[in-house]
Order: sequence, then structure tokens, then C-alpha cells
Amino acid sequence: PTLVKVSPYDLRSGKNTENKKTKVKLILSNTAQETGYNALFYSTNQLFTWDQADALLKEKVDNLKNQTGSRDLDEDLTEQIKEEYDFCYTPKKKSLKRCNDAKWWPQIFYDTLTTDLRTTCITNALTEALNKNELYDVYRMYIASRPDEKKDNLSFESIHGWDTEALFGYEWFGLRSSSQRKQRKLEDSLRDIVQYFCYDDAELKWGPDEIW
Repeated sequence: PTLVKVSPYDLRSGKNTENKKTKVKLILSNTAQETGYNALFYSTNQLFTWDQADALLKEKVDNLKNQTGSRDLDEDLTEQIKEEYDFCYTPKKKSLKRCNDAKWWPQIFYDTLTTDLRTTCITNALTEALNKNELYDVYRMYIASRPDEKKDNLSFESIHGWDTEALFGYEWFGLRSSSQRKQRKLEDSLRDIVQYFCYDDAELKWGPDEIW
């Protein structure tokens, strides 16, 4: 084992890996709604309506402004987030393109947003940083596939652990849909990626800085 004495982001500098000679290949991966696990299994921040999502978003943005100082954030930050993430307004207000899309609902809106803040954007930045060091070839994977099931009236999302479940075998979540063709395809795809990655198979058309 090797003790890394600097933050992962600082490994972008060759000065921090001068004593290393062997090139390293990495896959950095996350699911699209990592934080959705909390709503499904711990009843944290559960959202069933867009009004609930609106109230929670405003609460979180106000907390952020209080902690960082409102002068550092745009006054209309909440509206900017809604526009960027296709918030579905109530019929009395303007509508956006995803309002009637069965694939976009209050919970997945919030969990995608919080996952982007806490995981996706950070992992993107880390991938770019590590690829500046010639010692690393870093590959980026983003998984949005999700099971077609519900738990406590909430639809499953691509939550934390879903990629691990598919890669090593559907069992822990115990979902009925695990035998569906779509889920088996995800399982096979992830295993193929690992095989190609480990054995440098020519079929893997995937380079550093490219998201799979």
C-alpha cells in the first residue's frame, strides 16, 4: 500500500509523484442521483410535489447564502437553478420543457442537483486535474440507468451503490426488476468495460477525458 500525502486534486502536479514510475489507469465513476439513496432508505428530503421541491430549494439556498454571505451569490440564484434543471412550475406559472415528462419528477430534480454539487462536478474536475499528470490515464464514467421500481411511493433513481450492484450482481437491493433486459444490459456493459479496461482490449473505444 502507498500513503498518499496530498489531496487527490494535487496529484495533478508531477512534483507530487516524482517517486512513482509506473503509469496508472483509473476509472472515476458516479451515478446520476447518488443522494437519492437518502430519500429512499432514510426518508430524508422526500419530495412528492413540485411545491415541496420549491420550498426545500429555497430553504437550502437561503442556508447557503447565510453561510457564505449573500454578496457572494446572485440574488436570483434560485431561479437560475430552476431554469438550468428544468424545474416544473405549477400550472399558474410558466412551464418548461420537462413539465409533463414522466422521466423528470420533483425527487429526481432535487437529487440530480445535489449530486451534481456534491459528486458529479467535483469528479469531473478531478478527472481533468489528474489527466494533467503524465503518470495517470483517468477515464470518466457517468451512470444514469435506473430500475423501474418504487419504494414508499418514490421512484427509484440511479442512486448510490446502483453501479456496484450491477457490476457485482443484483442482490442487495432485492429489486424485482433486476431480471429485466435493461438491467442485464447494464450489468453486461459494466463488466465488459472492466474487462476491456484491465486487459487493454482494442475494442474499448474510450479515451481519457471522454465520458462514457
